Amino acid sequence: MSHNGGWIDAGTDALEAQRKRKQRLMLDEYNRLSGKTSAQCSSVLPGSAGRITLAAAAENYFANCEARGLDPETIRKYRAAVDPFVERCGVTYVDECRDNKQVLLNYMGWLRKQPVPKRKHSNPERTLANKVGDVRIFLKEFGITKLLKKNEEPKYHEKKVVAHPDDELDVLYDAADAEETFLLDIFIKLQNIAKKVGATFHTELHKLRKTGASRRYLAGVPLPTLMLELGHESLAVTQDYLADVRKPGEAKKAVSDADFVPTPRIVKTGTDGD
Repeated sequence: MSHNGGWIDAGTDALEAQRKRKQRLMLDEYNRLSGKTSAQCSSVLPGSAGRITLAAAAENYFANCEARGLDPETIRKYRAAVDPFVERCGVTYVDECRDNKQVLLNYMGWLRKQPVPKRKHSNPERTLANKVGDVRIFLKEFGITKLLKKNEEPKYHEKKVVAHPDDELDVLYDAADAEETFLLDIFIKLQNIAKKVGATFHTELHKLRKTGASRRYLAGVPLPTLMLELGHESLAVTQDYLADVRKPGEAKKAVSDADFVPTPRIVKTGTDGD
């Protein structure tokens, strides 16, 4: 886009480019009115008497996300949560959110009234919790934390993902042609293949992802390597993800350890009758 006599890369999304253009114009207007140069001022727009509006704070937050090099899709995900919060939380300025749990409760109430996409294995409660979490990260950037009590936090049941056993994989591979086999290997068209063969077991991409990670773990790939491949933030997450996967002999040893009963030892002292 053209701005101040120069060109700025705005990506390929027209709506996103329009948003960036509007943001730049707002900042330029603020700089003009305040008499500050772009190098002197912050990208936050004060509302009145030095107060900062939530809308301006959000633009500053996303500008910082871009400056930090966050993935555009990650920023888009954050914006999908923060923008509606700014519009629906019921306040105008950032300082009105401090010690005010009602702003999150208003947002949660609005989210629960929105249409839920009809997906067979969706988890609306988890989606709600994730959006509230993204808003919490945004507010934390401005020193606002711990608004909700533990019993007020959105709750959801963590989805348990298990790997496909070999017999299920055999059914899928036996029914797939050469092209479908290739697609199966890269986690594509799993549902179509399962439907064609009339599979009675549940299939999904996340389950196949877990299957691939499980088989590589059983083949001896180190957990740190798997952590990087899976994109986990820590080794603990990977360990938890593969906690139900047992290498040969581990399951037998676990059962043996659980059934182990120590044999009482008789200690002789050398004194008769003891």
